[in-house]
Amino acid sequence: MPRTIHKYPLKPSGEQPLPLPRGSRVLSAVEQNNSIVVYAEVDDQQQETETHTLYVYGTGHVLDHNGGAAKFIDTVKVGPYVFHVYHLPAVG
Repeated sequence: MPRTIHKYPLKPSGEQPLPLPRGSRVLSAVEQNNSIVVYAEVDDQQQETETHTLYVYGTGHVLDHNGGAAKFIDTVKVGPYVFHVYHLPAVG
């Protein structure tokens, strides 16, 4: 089962579902071309998907990421703004 790293764009705020091949692992979040992207290690041959949930908050915004169950991934600076990305793995 070959694994590769793929990138996925995020919106700059709120809760965001991210369907990924089953067994994927979210690695990091960075700024790229004035946008936030996350990188995930995935099995390219896996046909089944599972939905991970990502949360993006601006500095000073109220955190509401599933009762604090989501794990901090990274802080990302986009222009003059700073965002904080959290990840809640898929269940199952």
